[in-house]
Amino acid sequence: MYTNDNSGSSFTLGLIAGAAIGAGLAILYAPKVGSEVRGQLRRMGQDAMSSLGDMSRSIRKSTEGLADRGKDMMNEVADQGERLYDRATNEASRMTNDATRRTGSI
Repeated sequence: MYTNDNSGSSFTLGLIAGAAIGAGLAILYAPKVGSEVRGQLRRMGQDAMSSLGDMSRSIRKSTEGLADRGKDMMNEVADQGERLYDRATNEASRMTNDATRRTGSI
C-alpha cells in the first residue's frame, strides 16, 4: 500500500532553511568589517548549496526504483486480473455446458 511519507525531507529542508536564515541574520548584525561579513555569507551560501546537493542526491537515490516498482505492481495486478478472467470464463463455460447437457436429457 502506498503511503505519502515525505515529511522527513520537508522537515529537513525547513530546518536547513531556518538555520541558514538565522545564521545570516546573526552575521549581518554582528560587529565585523564588510569584507569579513561577505566572506562568511559566501561560505554559508556554499555550505547551503552543498547541503542541498547532498539532499538532492539522497532523494534521488531513495526514489530511484519507484517507477520500476510501480510498473512491476501494475504488471502483477494485470496478471491477477487475467487469471481471474480466465477462471470466470472457464467456470461460465462449464456451467453452460452442464446446463446444456441437463436440458438435453429432459
